[in-house]
Amino acid sequence: MIFVYPVVIFYPWNITQSFSFPKLFLISLFCIIFSIYSIKKAKGVSVVTLFLILFFLLSLLLSVFVAPSKVYAILGQSARLTGLLFYLIFLSFVWLIVQQKFKERDLFKIFLSIILSSIIPLLYGLCEYSNFDFLNLEGYPGRLSTFFGQPNDYAVFLSIICLSTICFIYIYKRFIPLFYVIFELSFFELLLTYSRANIFGFFILFFSLLFFLKKEVLRFKGVSALLAIGVLVSIVLFFATPYTNPGWYGMGFSRQVGRVEDESLSQRITMWKASFDMFLKKPLTGYGLANYYPISSRFFDMSNSFFHWSARNMTFVDVPHNEFLEFLALGGLPLFVSFTLLVAFALYGNCISVFENKLNLISFFGFCATLIYIFFNFFVLSVSLFFFLFLALGLMHLSFKGKEIRLNIFPLVISVGCFCIFLYMGVYYNIDNGIYKINNNFQKVMVGTSALSFYPYDYYSYISLDDKYLLIAKSLPKSDKNLIEEMANSVERTSSLGLSLFPNDPVLYYYLGEANKLKGNYPEAKAYFLKSLEFHPFYEEPIIGLLDISCSYEDCRNSFKYANLLYKTSPDSLLTLVTLIRYNIKMHQYSDAKAFLGDIENLYPASPVIYVFKEFFMENTSSKPLS
Repeated sequence: MIFVYPVVIFYPWNITQSFSFPKLFLISLFCIIFSIYSIKKAKGVSVVTLFLILFFLLSLLLSVFVAPSKVYAILGQSARLTGLLFYLIFLSFVWLIVQQKFKERDLFKIFLSIILSSIIPLLYGLCEYSNFDFLNLEGYPGRLSTFFGQPNDYAVFLSIICLSTICFIYIYKRFIPLFYVIFELSFFELLLTYSRANIFGFFILFFSLLFFLKKEVLRFKGVSALLAIGVLVSIVLFFATPYTNPGWYGMGFSRQVGRVEDESLSQRITMWKASFDMFLKKPLTGYGLANYYPISSRFFDMSNSFFHWSARNMTFVDVPHNEFLEFLALGGLPLFVSFTLLVAFALYGNCISVFENKLNLISFFGFCATLIYIFFNFFVLSVSLFFFLFLALGLMHLSFKGKEIRLNIFPLVISVGCFCIFLYMGVYYNIDNGIYKINNNFQKVMVGTSALSFYPYDYYSYISLDDKYLLIAKSLPKSDKNLIEEMANSVERTSSLGLSLFPNDPVLYYYLGEANKLKGNYPEAKAYFLKSLEFHPFYEEPIIGLLDISCSYEDCRNSFKYANLLYKTSPDSLLTLVTLIRYNIKMHQYSDAKAFLGDIENLYPASPVIYVFKEFFMENTSSKPLS
């Protein structure tokens, strides 16, 4: 068993970037088996609650066919999916440990195997120097790549190992109550830093607390005070941060809320109200409920923000990383209703359990804290949290009076199933894909579109490939027309394939416009740029494309309109300012060009383009150079 569990436990963390449907099916199957088996043994959950659990899981499974374009964005993210799968395995151990007849030597086997499994990614990172992600053409040596997730995921994995070990050392069979305390406090840490790797430091502090307080932390008043303080401070920080520390808010905290002209509380409330009104107008859209939600991200690359709408003086932005809204978008309103009913039943059941046993107040507070973070922050790894919340609620209800469940039977059967399916996925989608065997980066790009058949729902693959094709085309000499046209055709094929899954995406329409511009089809290129702006009125790249076509092939007709629109769209963007400088130089409006150069000096003082344009003005104008 010691040699089996390292692979079985850790393998769900390995394949984090593959096709999502098999993983979705596996997760649903695991949750259904776990829920039904627990309910059958404990007989403590109503038939209605069981029906809601099954309805929730089935609706999520069937929603793959309703909105397949959202599946990868929701369940394909390594931090979410790997955390979810690990929670499933980990909770099964917790469920076993709270049984009345469980020997300590079995605990030793579990923890020893977990610790051994943590060695696997370290060895992989030291020995493997190829990146399995075919779109990452640089290939970072020693990076924990596709098979073992990102380094911050590994930090979380180590944190959970240490956390679980300490918990079992101190409280053994009373693990569930303390787990809710740590669950809530860890979210408080996420709220403060939004860095999964920093959770490790938080757990070190918590271990110190346990060392000094030992089991005193489990006392009723102490735990209640910790939970109350954590929830209260979190809510206060949520509303106070825009006023107390705007820089901190903009760097990490802004992902939890929308961004408007300013970040005041009144603007935020207005934004929430407007987004809710927009949702009511069209609540059953399977493709993009998140498209109506105004939120943006500065923690992630801002290229992830695509959909903008103007309503009065506000700009609405959709970010694919908002798991909560995408989760609703995946299944639509029925899924949300089922979840709400299930939460209501769970809340009622926990209220009753508090009167029966005061110790259940700990779990009840943890449950309430979880809801606060879900519905106030629209954050905290929502997809994983939903599954985990259902399983944890089931643990809270169960009386654990069933017979002994042997370690060799459960969860080993489920774990072996995970291993087999993920092994197949790893071989088929990663190792056996010929693109990984190509060492030349140019060849990787050339076969990239055909490789999308292995990975059709990864939205960012289309954008990344289009970007690589354009980069190659623009770096070629103009005399190499055949290869430039081949790159343009590759952009067309990739973008068209992407639009078949993401029909309203403005970025893919923009790349179609660039492809036609490379081929000299300027009317078609202009039409695609305008189509892109229909879905994203404030997307600067297609506006730049329209301005370029106007100045180069239409005698600057409507060029001032596009230049003015570009400046209003993103006045602080370096790309916008450089484009406007070039435009004004072409129009011989040197004073305006120098004014935009002054903006670059103020906003981007270290940018090398400053010296390029200064030298141009010194050589080509009679005006004195800027100081």
